[in-house]
Amino acid sequence: MIGIRQGTPGDGALLARTAERMFRDAFAESNDPAQMDAYCATHYGEAIQRAELERPDIRVLFVEEEGSVIAYAQLRITPPEAEIWRIYVDRTQHGRGAAQM
Repeated sequence: MIGIRQGTPGDGALLARTAERMFRDAFAESNDPAQMDAYCATHYGEAIQRAELERPDIRVLFVEEEGSVIAYAQLRITPPEAEIWRIYVDRTQHGRGAAQM
């Protein structure tokens, strides 16, 4: 069964692993490996992701199936608006409706 849940600061390590993996899947082929490594090191560490999860203006939503994250979205909330900041779906799940959820 597929479900959605909001992330908490305790999900810092999960978000770091998931975000880096999905980012690399999406962009590694078209980027220099050294530049990819440098970018990921400065954007996807556990402490960085925990800090994002602690921010009151950011919401992280995990789409999970059988205990595994198959997609996630990060929203920036600035009332009265919300912006989709990041949205990634595991490449094995493309076309299965996770993004629409």
